[in-house]
Amino acid sequence: MKSLLLLGALLLSASPAITDDFAYVTCDTAVTFTFEQSSTNESEVKEMAHVFHFKIDQANSRMMSSDKDAWVDIDFVDGFVVRKFDGIEGQSTSQGQLSLVFPPPGKINLDMLLLYESGSMKMVAKGVCRDANASVFEKALSQ
Repeated sequence: MKSLLLLGALLLSASPAITDDFAYVTCDTAVTFTFEQSSTNESEVKEMAHVFHFKIDQANSRMMSSDKDAWVDIDFVDGFVVRKFDGIEGQSTSQGQLSLVFPPPGKINLDMLLLYESGSMKMVAKGVCRDANASVFEKALSQ
């Protein structure tokens, strides 16, 4: 009987992770792009504001950005969501890291470097995130 009660308690405590247990975060950032041409050594800097929307699945250590409708693996490290990435696509190579204070949402930092045949692009985004809801994320995803 005790084991049946224990099993029931475990199932009930685990059920929120099985259901729609996502956190939604909206981040207001200042983004700086630095473009460099290899052949001329010329560089150009562009700055802009950008709003990121994330859906975080804590139970499965993954997240989705409204900019790209695909899950990516993340780590939870000392109060941060951390996403390291590197890859090769065609003739370009990318590497970088996103770190976001979570939970609760706070500062976000994103550093990315893209190398391609004729030059490079560096992107640095810094800002602050806040709790959001599913409808905000879904609306941003559809745009």
